[in-house]
Amino acid sequence: MRPSPDCRPVVGAPTPKGTCRGCSSHVGQVERDSLERNFHRAVGRILCRRLKYATGYYKWQSGLAATIH
Repeated sequence: MRPSPDCRPVVGAPTPKGTCRGCSSHVGQVERDSLERNFHRAVGRILCRRLKYATGYYKWQSGLAATIH
């Protein structure tokens, strides 16, 4: 009897003994999602900072702070 397609070893991708391809891909998906989330959060921060510099927000904010004090 042949094993189900999900539990056959993947060529070129060693998995720990006793794990099936479906289980290991799910764990990998969770890790990949968290890495992508962190990456996009960092990219969003950089873009926001660049936008603030481009629009002069930081200059306006520092000028406003200088006039209030």
